[in-house]
Amino acid sequence: MLKSIPIAKYFEIQSQEYVYLKLIPSKSIRNNRTYSILDLVNKMYLNINKLIKIEDNKLIIKTQLKASYYIHITKEKINFYFIVPKLFYSKFRVKFKEIWKSVEIKEVNSIPIITGSQYQLIYKNKDFLSTSTDMRNNDLLSANLSAVELLQDGEEAGILYNFLPTSEKQCNYFKSTCQKFIREYKNTNVKYTSNAISNLIIKILSYSIDFINSTLNFLFDVKQVDKQINFNKLSNNTNKKATSDICKTQIILSSKAKTTNKEKSIIDTISNSYSVIEDDNKFICKKIKHNIRNLNTSIYECGNFIALPGADIIQQFPQINHNRVYNKDFPKCLATGDILIGNSIKNMPVYYSTDKEISRLGRVLIGGMGCGKTHYMQNLAKSIIAKGDGLVVLDIIRDCNLAESIKQVTPKDRLIEIDCSNHTQLQGFCYNELICNSSDKYRKLAKCMEKGTQLHILLNTINSDTKLTPRMLRYFYAACTVVFYKNINASFKEIIEVLIYPDIRKNILERLSESEIKLLSDEIKDLCDLDKVNKNGTIENYDSKIDGIIDRISMLKTNLYTKLAYNTQGNNNIDFVKALDQNKVIIIKAREEDFTNRNIRDLIATFYLSKVWLAKQIKANTRTEIFIDEINLFPTAQIILQDILTECRKYSFIPTISLHFLDQCSKKCKNAILSSGCNFLLLAGADVKCFIELKELFNKEGYTETDLLELKRYHALCLIRNEDNVYSAFVVKLPK
Repeated sequence: MLKSIPIAKYFEIQSQEYVYLKLIPSKSIRNNRTYSILDLVNKMYLNINKLIKIEDNKLIIKTQLKASYYIHITKEKINFYFIVPKLFYSKFRVKFKEIWKSVEIKEVNSIPIITGSQYQLIYKNKDFLSTSTDMRNNDLLSANLSAVELLQDGEEAGILYNFLPTSEKQCNYFKSTCQKFIREYKNTNVKYTSNAISNLIIKILSYSIDFINSTLNFLFDVKQVDKQINFNKLSNNTNKKATSDICKTQIILSSKAKTTNKEKSIIDTISNSYSVIEDDNKFICKKIKHNIRNLNTSIYECGNFIALPGADIIQQFPQINHNRVYNKDFPKCLATGDILIGNSIKNMPVYYSTDKEISRLGRVLIGGMGCGKTHYMQNLAKSIIAKGDGLVVLDIIRDCNLAESIKQVTPKDRLIEIDCSNHTQLQGFCYNELICNSSDKYRKLAKCMEKGTQLHILLNTINSDTKLTPRMLRYFYAACTVVFYKNINASFKEIIEVLIYPDIRKNILERLSESEIKLLSDEIKDLCDLDKVNKNGTIENYDSKIDGIIDRISMLKTNLYTKLAYNTQGNNNIDFVKALDQNKVIIIKAREEDFTNRNIRDLIATFYLSKVWLAKQIKANTRTEIFIDEINLFPTAQIILQDILTECRKYSFIPTISLHFLDQCSKKCKNAILSSGCNFLLLAGADVKCFIELKELFNKEGYTETDLLELKRYHALCLIRNEDNVYSAFVVKLPK
């Protein structure tokens, strides 16, 4: 008796597994290299021996792989999807991020299927002829999406591109056939269609015309024009197709509406939109009855199909599901820490690196007025104080709001306040951190000369447009060395008086011991050079030899508080070495209403910045942060900052500076900022020029100028060093 055996027992067709990916663009998307996705599609091609196998006496045939790009359009939303084989999921993900750096790729369980009318696009002419392949614009996508204007509530439309892998052998065969066709086309001047019967009729007519021309030539000796000269020139796109790889493509248009006529109207609108890429070839629309036509499209033609919207199209069609700015994930190593940067767009806290070396790098806050720089530093200070690190706040801007707000959150036992307009807190212009407890006279002399160098920098802040001559500096250093050797905490005034007044100069020189006279002989000779003997035998001063110094000191005395500091010795000055070693929070304030002269404010900034930097160089056992608001206002202080930025890490000294834009700084200071490995925060409202300076680093992470322009208020585009000592870019919401 015959027994029926199910065919499924011996034969099985296995479908491939696919992953659905939703692509969410941002306004910084570019489509210049989408054709390379088709290279990856073609690499999915499997030979027949890879598709067939036998397991347990059962013949298993796997289907060939494919990839699909799907655009789903409704009145309210426009979404973009890619369907890729599970086997190639990771490769496609990498490829998408390579082409669209700022795209968000979200894995979804399904895509919206349209159950209404379905049509396909086919070539009007032979596949050998190409449509436009210009990917520098988004004209096709823009034209496609115009169908949204026809849609009512509940209606939808879709464009599906199926890309079928094409083997290298098939590509080569197409190229050779295409090149043969082009030669024939040029010789016959015939435009072939994609219909075989039409092509046969055209060819017969072509041969008939050739026969008539030959007969006329024989009977009447009428020479015909060479056909090689008359042919219509083929476009560059078609010539390019003859040497390009192809990818078999199916283009399916679908729509769902209240009536069949409305569905057809929507399909017509979409199919007509392909006229923007017409060239030697064009697309025509046919209703799907049985099979879907495979088109031999070049990878460059396919690149035109695979497009995501950029800023212009998103502005034109706000229904597009997109991210206002690129929402790149921050590195996991920045998910924990002590110093908060802000919260990610997904509301996760992000911290500066806790790596021993990387955590010592500076920070640069860039943004216009009212963008939140001061508020950000206030919150930053809270984290630093809570961590237990030292902090110096140098605030010489307006009413010193930054310093006042940080003062409020600082424990009293850790606070040191220096109000430059308060005579009880005033510090003398003296670098009391430079002391010498050694009995070695040469070490003491070296310290005195070093203190002179610091005062020289301070002197240069006043009337910095003109330099002191070498001769003037020789006298100045001589006075500093002699005066400090006798009194290590002498005031600035005592130095200048030795230069200006012969009797004071004589008095200090007479108080030197024999050993001191021998040690300071060069300096004594220089100082005596300032003595001028009158006709009556009295000693006067050669003011002309030090007039540049006198001019500067005169300007220093135009402000009451700097005059007081000029007169004050350094005995009662705060010892910054000791204060920073105890992790104190030092608030230095100089209100603009008390120091209206820009040079005077630069002098104050220079003095305190140099004292703090000097203290860290002397002793760097603890971590110390320093905040400087709008350093660009202080040209001489920038010179010191240049050194700080390049060396701060080895002294555990972390500067945070704020700017409106980098070009506000001197060229050297700007270069120091850019080359020192600082962390950068570009706050919403910052000038695009700021982005350009860091463009290469941001572009590498997928960000463009558009992302900066699209930032919401109190957000920042960050460029942060991570534990691998490389930059990571992401967007944060500033702490409240």
